[in-house]
Amino acid sequence: MRRIQEAAAANYQYTGRSIKQRQIGYISLHYKEAWYRLSILDALIKT
Repeated sequence: MRRIQEAAAANYQYTGRSIKQRQIGYISLHYKEAWYRLSILDALIKT
């Protein structure tokens, strides 16, 4: 029984970590997209 609880706890920690990494990846992706759009606008304004 204890081994099952330990496995469940390890699985929970891993899942939590992967969700956090996914959120960070999602935020950085949106940041890159926003930066890309800003650089295009900047280039259009300068020309």
